[in-house]
Amino acid sequence: MSSYIGKHDHFNDLGSPFSLNELLIEIIGDSNIPILSNFDIGHIFPSHVFPIGIEVILNADEGTLTFLEDGVLE
Repeated sequence: MSSYIGKHDHFNDLGSPFSLNELLIEIIGDSNIPILSNFDIGHIFPSHVFPIGIEVILNADEGTLTFLEDGVLE
């Protein structure tokens, strides 16, 4: 299991004393789930298209996401 969180052009923390990543860690707690955040997916330009439901390898230490399958069927 892993988690991916894109960035948003219009996100406004309204002066919050914590970052979005700090809030995420607070909610998830002390778990061993790799999280890749703040990258161009979702509601941002440019937005990369990520296929849903394929096998991937997420290396949170290196900040890489490797697709193990094709995202489109012929």
